[in-house]
Amino acid sequence: RLVVEDSRIKPIVLQKNEGQGFARNRGLDAARGDYIWLLDGDDWLPNPNMFQELVERAEEDHLDMIRSPKAFEAVFDENENLLTKRRDTTEDYFIETVRRTDFANARQLLHNRHCWTWLYRRKFLEENHIRFVTPQWEERAFLLKALVRAGGIGTTDIVGPAYRVRTNSTARRERGARDFEMMLKNFQKTFDWFAEEGAIHRDNPLRHHLEFQLSQFVQHLIISGPYRYYRNQGAQAEADFIAELRAELLRCNFLPGDFIGEMHKLSQRHLRADAYPLIVAAILAERSDVLQAAADLSPISQSLLYSLLLDPDGNVDLQAALNRYSRNERVLTASDAPR
Repeated sequence: RLVVEDSRIKPIVLQKNEGQGFARNRGLDAARGDYIWLLDGDDWLPNPNMFQELVERAEEDHLDMIRSPKAFEAVFDENENLLTKRRDTTEDYFIETVRRTDFANARQLLHNRHCWTWLYRRKFLEENHIRFVTPQWEERAFLLKALVRAGGIGTTDIVGPAYRVRTNSTARRERGARDFEMMLKNFQKTFDWFAEEGAIHRDNPLRHHLEFQLSQFVQHLIISGPYRYYRNQGAQAEADFIAELRAELLRCNFLPGDFIGEMHKLSQRHLRADAYPLIVAAILAERSDVLQAAADLSPISQSLLYSLLLDPDGNVDLQAALNRYSRNERVLTASDAPR
């Protein structure tokens, strides 16, 4: 119906399911307008004036990207019955309107969760070859490349999309190796974009932003599921997975003390236990026994603790992180051991 009413609308029919990321790439390749907005088929725009208002602001302030806040999250059950509308608490970071800034000077942008709350200037995306790199779990690398490369960025209070939360969506189904490979690839590409801007160096204006992404890397791949999956696949699968994580931490010069604890959806139990710095230290030191304990919030055996802390040639970062983690209930003495 819309195609008949408006000749500017060009439907693209895919012969097979390519996944959200690659389907979006097809749309980006075919687009001819001045601006790009990404909208999933089950989400909607409650504000009929959103595009007009965003384009006017983008033109006035010469922006490559301009943000519109998520209107709300609409939670539906498996029968498509609306259960509730809820507010995304990360929108608290975007209460203030910012007419024009860049990524280095706007750390609040690190808390942005989605690529589809932004209007992008199409020429900017084309000039910087910004596309999705995986079919699913695709948002991070696309959005971070755009933020890193954008010359002008704005945020607004112009009401944006409504997000449909479905119990059977791809984000909520059981995940496997292919999902985790795509997650890892998106993080690796994200680190590439920062490395190209020199953020590997500690005096770079984007260094904090890289450390934020690396902290999310640890959270998502160790605490949120992938690590548990590879542990269950056996010792070799676990070792190979940890080796990939270690390679990224090393190339980005990420140390235990660099972990950033002020972000959305971190495990409060792991924060209180000082487990995150120990996880980083264990990965870098290739100590799978310590990594498992820190990830599980399990106690460290007294004999292992003393052997590591009293080793004069031991890893200083690992020793320091162990010292903070190993308090009272997190040390297993000989009398505590099962008999």
